[in-house]
Amino acid sequence: MKRAFAGIWLALAVAGGPAAFAQTNPPSAIPPLPVVVPGPPGPHVESPGKLPEPPKTVPDLAYDSRIISSAASAEQFQGPLDGGWTLARKKKDLYALQLVDKQTAVEGAWRDPRRSGDPSASGVLEMVQRAPPGLLIRFTPTGQAPVTVRLRPDLHGELEQDGKRTKVTLRRMPKVAAARSLP
Repeated sequence: MKRAFAGIWLALAVAGGPAAFAQTNPPSAIPPLPVVVPGPPGPHVESPGKLPEPPKTVPDLAYDSRIISSAASAEQFQGPLDGGWTLARKKKDLYALQLVDKQTAVEGAWRDPRRSGDPSASGVLEMVQRAPPGLLIRFTPTGQAPVTVRLRPDLHGELEQDGKRTKVTLRRMPKVAAARSLP
């Protein structure tokens, strides 16, 4: 320990003593700091009349209420099949379906994600029928044999096209993907 203090004192003595640490630039080399004058304080959230936009008027509130009510009413008329769906075979997507379930009838459109950019890779569903054993869907891709899909209530079933049968599953698409799935 004594050797460490001796080493420090020796280094200070060689460097010019404690004055070596106190060296500063001459006052003429340091520019003066600018004087900053604070401006008026900004608006406070709790200050009345200082918010970024005025509060909504009674007609605005009534309009918003009617829109929300209309949307809720329309949702009540839609059935459980309404929305975007993916028809897949063993984790491989075969077709994207967009269904409109009016409770009395189901309509929709299809798209083949394996042929992206091809205008003939989408179309309207020819038939969507609720049946006692499940759901029956039929459509015809351009230049191909008709496709018939028979699904049980658990949404598992088979796809038949040109005499070939394939086991498939129908699963709901996330809402964001469903919005982008069909033009």
